[in-house]
Amino acid sequence: SLERQGDRRAARVFRREARPRGERLVADHAPILAGEARAAMRILAGEGAVSLRSPSRRMARQLALDLAALLPGHACEILALRPGEAVPDPGESSVPLAVDLFDLDQEPRLPLDFGGGLVLLAPDRLETGRIRAVDAPPLAPPRARAVWEAAGVPAGLADRLAPRFALTLPELLAARQE
Repeated sequence: SLERQGDRRAARVFRREARPRGERLVADHAPILAGEARAAMRILAGEGAVSLRSPSRRMARQLALDLAALLPGHACEILALRPGEAVPDPGESSVPLAVDLFDLDQEPRLPLDFGGGLVLLAPDRLETGRIRAVDAPPLAPPRARAVWEAAGVPAGLADRLAPRFALTLPELLAARQE
């Protein structure tokens, strides 16, 4: 009920509950999976939560980063959920909490309140209950090239590398930091 949700919010403020810290992804690129990211944004804005579904974690993360690029804060926080853990309450953060469900083998326990926004990164074999899903497509050649350009690789080099290495933007950005 709304009254119970208000009570939980008040309790969180008074106890100064900190939500679990994950990996913060900052997005300053034009979305690679633009249509899917816009669909996810509409669901997130309307319902407070969305599931990004894919057979692969890497494509779910790409779609999460593309979604973050469309959001006002241009960021999201990704937290990997372990078996037996409940999906944490996202709290009243300025960026959505993206919860990686790829290590689970059954539907997770969901919070009643989606707070500042909840994004589930879900394998397509896993049900996400009442949360509507957007499917992340495979990385086709034109999109693979766009990934390399978004990572700052010059167009000519992107043309040569993209067909050989179909990497996602989170993978390229992680490689650049190492």
